Amino acid sequence: MITRKIGKILRGNTTSAQIILATCLGGMLGFMPGWTQAAGMIVMLLLLLAIFNANIWITGLTGLLAKAISIPLMPVTFAIGRALLDGPTTGLFKSLINAPITALLGFEYYVVTGGLLTGLILGIVLGMLLIKSVKSYRMKMANLEESSEAYQKWSSKGSVKFLTWVLMGKGSKKTYQEMLQTKGAKAIRWVGVIGVVLFIALAIIVRMFFTDQIVTNYMIAALERANGATVDVANAQVDLTEGRMTIEKLAMADPNALETDLLRAETVNINISGKDLLRKRITMDNVTFVDATSGEKRAVKGALVGRKVEPSQPPVIDQEDTKTIEDYIATAKKWKDRLSQVREWLEKVSRPQGGEASEKQTLEDRLEQQIQQLGYARVTASHLITDSPTLTISKLTAGKVKVAQLPDQTIDINATNLSTHGHLLDSPTTIDITSSTGNLVFNVAMPNQSTEPGTLKFVGKGFETDKIASDLKIGGNAPLSGGTFDVNLNGKLTNDAGTASLDCPLNVTLHNATLNIAGKSQQVNQLSLPIGLKGPIDNPAITVDSKALQKAMVDAGAGVLMDKATDKLKESIGKENADKVDQVKEGVGKLFGK
Repeated sequence: MITRKIGKILRGNTTSAQIILATCLGGMLGFMPGWTQAAGMIVMLLLLLAIFNANIWITGLTGLLAKAISIPLMPVTFAIGRALLDGPTTGLFKSLINAPITALLGFEYYVVTGGLLTGLILGIVLGMLLIKSVKSYRMKMANLEESSEAYQKWSSKGSVKFLTWVLMGKGSKKTYQEMLQTKGAKAIRWVGVIGVVLFIALAIIVRMFFTDQIVTNYMIAALERANGATVDVANAQVDLTEGRMTIEKLAMADPNALETDLLRAETVNINISGKDLLRKRITMDNVTFVDATSGEKRAVKGALVGRKVEPSQPPVIDQEDTKTIEDYIATAKKWKDRLSQVREWLEKVSRPQGGEASEKQTLEDRLEQQIQQLGYARVTASHLITDSPTLTISKLTAGKVKVAQLPDQTIDINATNLSTHGHLLDSPTTIDITSSTGNLVFNVAMPNQSTEPGTLKFVGKGFETDKIASDLKIGGNAPLSGGTFDVNLNGKLTNDAGTASLDCPLNVTLHNATLNIAGKSQQVNQLSLPIGLKGPIDNPAITVDSKALQKAMVDAGAGVLMDKATDKLKESIGKENADKVDQVKEGVGKLFGK
């Protein structure tokens, strides 16, 4: 009964120290965002609550109030965390974030650090108000006890005592005057100290016997943050002494198609090092996927983790022949969503390095981007994590992966230096994907500490033209049909301002395809389309050189089609302008840019 709890505070032996300790601990607990970000901090605060002789009921009530207001105040808490982590106290928190034990407390999360200070301030304010209210009540009651005979007579009645006991509980045997003069209670709750010792002993036992579940939960949480969607694991076995970990039936949902798995494996064998677990560091020397597949249907639809990754802003276009994905592809949103996920993965394994001014600008951009994608509670000061990444995969291998979209072949995946903080590694992140037929090759080397840009290469051969023709928006409906096409992309990859960007020539070669332009058709044995890509990987500027395209069409034997299309355009512009043949031919070349 609430009135009895209040009565115990007003009429009991609760001291000012117990009240202020309770409100401060309750305020800090209430402002913690959750176990994912602040498990270590929550445990530490609960241990302090057990050790120090704070009023438990006041702590709980303050914690509930703090939790209720922490949600609307999340932007304020984040801003306070920024002032602490990126302000004059940066050095202190950088040490705490990278030191053993304190690394487990979650200081790298802005809302954890900001929540501690916000909750502490709230606790102090509430504590002072509550102390003042309790003292004021006790002083008034003390005056009544000493100077009011009517009160003394009334309060001594049995019925009044019984009603007081029912409503406000059992009070102290001391008078209110004695309560005001009571010295502080013992600061330490010795029963709590014993409980903490037992808890620590239990934690050691749990670590000994339940390491599998602890490491597995950490692994799943890390994979879900990186993947952006549900990750399922049927079973996991960990032996840190031998440095081995085995995961059975791994299933990672596709963030852009939650009813399918982006990657599924019957078994994942890992060589793992847990020597730096107290610093929240895990190193995997070798990760091998066995019987892996991609694109399979899930029994239970996955769920997004964090907010959906949004495509980058399109680049500024100041050239006549330059357009965006929307100008060329009817299903641009689907492509941009998929490429946005790729961009997000690449950005997570490579952070920009540079001078102080550019780094500050990049930090602002990165934080704003992460707030939009993840929400305030999940944004971290990852730039304060030094020495080594929190998670490193030195080598990853997945052989003969079956892909639903490639039924007649398998792919081999080899990656090195995958990490949560790629810029802390001496060697760059590399990813190599090759199909069993050799018709598909993908290579990427991300920039890290070096100022040199990374590289990106993609080669695809023998794709069916009809499968993509209906998605194109060039020259009318179905501008291409029949035959096959090859793709060759090879160029630079950067992480400027925290956004994975490319600057690459893209060569698309048609084989035995039919061009349909201005109502006319012409088959070509081979036609190379020169295209340039520059900008964010998921929303680049696309440049088609109309003169080069015109020459390529003539060289490919499509001169007849060019002449027919030219005549068609002459009719459309009028006979009086028919002498402008060069402009008409250039217009035909630009049909692929419309």
